[in-house]
Amino acid sequence: MANNYKRLTLSERRIIEHLLNQSVSLKQIARNLQRSPGTVSREIQRNSIQRKVGSFHNSFNECKHRDICKIQWLCEKEDCRRERCSGC
Repeated sequence: MANNYKRLTLSERRIIEHLLNQSVSLKQIARNLQRSPGTVSREIQRNSIQRKVGSFHNSFNECKHRDICKIQWLCEKEDCRRERCSGC
């Protein structure tokens, strides 16, 4: 049984990036490239940068103790209504 594996070209990778930026679905990208959706999915997983984002208008809190932290009002804003601050 022969393996018909063929790597994605640089131009195909650029097309994937462009279409992802336009919010095109993974299946549609695969159709445009005449590739398997699995191939496109693996390429995206292998070569993408994961962004850490917080909730609306809040940055991501990377502190490993963020779920159990008892420190409050680090921001020193009098009108702050957060139960816990968003960063240590």
